[in-house]
Amino acid sequence: MIFKAYLTTFDKKKYELPHSNISVKKYLSGKATEVKISVIEKEFYPSIADVLEIVVDNVTIFQGKVFSYSTININTTLVAYDNITFLLQNGTNTYKNMTATQIIYNICKELNIETGDIIDTKFTIPLIELENTSFMDAINSCLEQTKAISGEKFILIDQLGQISLVKNSGQMFDVEKTNVISQRRLCDFSKNNYNIVKVEQKTKGGEFKYTEVSDFESVKKIGKLQKIIRVDRTLTSIQCREIAKNYLNEYSKIRKNYEIEIIYQEIIDITDKIKINSSVFDIQSLEISIDGNKNILKLQLV
Repeated sequence: MIFKAYLTTFDKKKYELPHSNISVKKYLSGKATEVKISVIEKEFYPSIADVLEIVVDNVTIFQGKVFSYSTININTTLVAYDNITFLLQNGTNTYKNMTATQIIYNICKELNIETGDIIDTKFTIPLIELENTSFMDAINSCLEQTKAISGEKFILIDQLGQISLVKNSGQMFDVEKTNVISQRRLCDFSKNNYNIVKVEQKTKGGEFKYTEVSDFESVKKIGKLQKIIRVDRTLTSIQCREIAKNYLNEYSKIRKNYEIEIIYQEIIDITDKIKINSSVFDIQSLEISIDGNKNILKLQLV
């Protein structure tokens, strides 16, 4: 595989960068893609907000802005992030009776972020309030509520500078044992796991009422792990119970995860699926490490 890196300055001048190693970290949701690259060149003077592009076999796998750099002798390390990073800042907006698609468009317009292909999620969310929380938190809340109702999982990604919303249905890659460097199996019931879900509604009088669904066996065995979801008061108790049940079904499971390192021989993205033996996994995060002729892909699978 051939790896190339390019830097485009504010005045649109583009340079190919001679590099010693590259690290690319991608996440399924809620975090920006991070790229670190070591550039070996005399009199190299990058600037904050220069555009960094990583290309593998003529396919661009990353495009983002430089947020920091440091230089020691002739070695300069650049750190760049994609546009998801701008969604991590806090807001105080309120969105009423909008779909997740409409909310994403509104947020990107406010932050002056270019949008790409954003799927119509169809389901109208009565109320999303940002009370000094991040725009990404609001989007994740929208997508969680949409999934609880429709059963469909959507992923927010940056596609070469454009914020896009896609379904979790990429290509399937069958990992051969000969390519596996290391493999670790994890069993996790910690963060983002709940055995009690309460759907909260604010009445016209300002009081709160709750619709609760519990996994009694899990509560008895592990203890109480509670999640509260706020929805509009116009939803019926049946709709609230359905949201709680779907959410509990997703997040009360004891997750069996894999962490594997493989030889990086073909382009794999965060929306793809990995097959190990007869089991199929989603990618939670991936890290590409290029160091000379040694190319390694580290995957966290769920």
